[in-house]
Amino acid sequence: MSCPQYRHSHVCVTQLSRSEITELDELVYVDSKELAHLHTEIERLEARIRELEGQPVSVPSSPLSYHSQDAQTIERQYHYIEDLERVMIDMRQSGRIMERKIRGLEDQLDNIRIVDEERLRARDARISQLKEELANFYSDIGALQAHIRDGELADAVEGLRSNIMVLVEELDKHIYNLEAAVDLGIGDLEEYVISEMEKVINEMRRTCVREVQSVKMAVNRVGDLVQAAGRTGDGK
Repeated sequence: MSCPQYRHSHVCVTQLSRSEITELDELVYVDSKELAHLHTEIERLEARIRELEGQPVSVPSSPLSYHSQDAQTIERQYHYIEDLERVMIDMRQSGRIMERKIRGLEDQLDNIRIVDEERLRARDARISQLKEELANFYSDIGALQAHIRDGELADAVEGLRSNIMVLVEELDKHIYNLEAAVDLGIGDLEEYVISEMEKVINEMRRTCVREVQSVKMAVNRVGDLVQAAGRTGDGK
């Protein structure tokens, strides 16, 4: 789900993968090196022009040919300087284009990092919320077990805790897989996190409902036994 045209201004900042962000970083680095080389060449050409402008014209051995040779030498140097100046103009234009291109790439990378950080914060907040729900499950189970003295009820609650521990291990596996999924796009990663966490929470809820129903049935059975024992005592 990546936008392949990195060298244009419409890079999809919300859908680039980690490898594509790295590629943009490398592109900015390479273009910066090229720009530095371009500035070095411009400085070298400027120095050459200054050297030619200050170079004295050599005097020919024959006085008769002095004016013609001098004029030819000056004309050649003049044309050479003109050529160098045209090259410098082209190089400066190329340098400005490259600078704009590098600034654009840097802006795109900044936008990518901002979106990346925002989505990661949203993902972390969602994970914290789901973990808080899990902690509430533990609290409810602990409170229930603290008020239970009957062995059958204690076994039922312990079974409930064991089932939830299995689900927690599955949740840890999902989180590990998420951390290893570095090639997913940011949007895909967020959706995958939410989807997998919600699956685990829903399964935990279904398990808790089943186990709580079992606990209630056990409580009812204990109540029936207590009532039966009371009636037997009255009969005696």
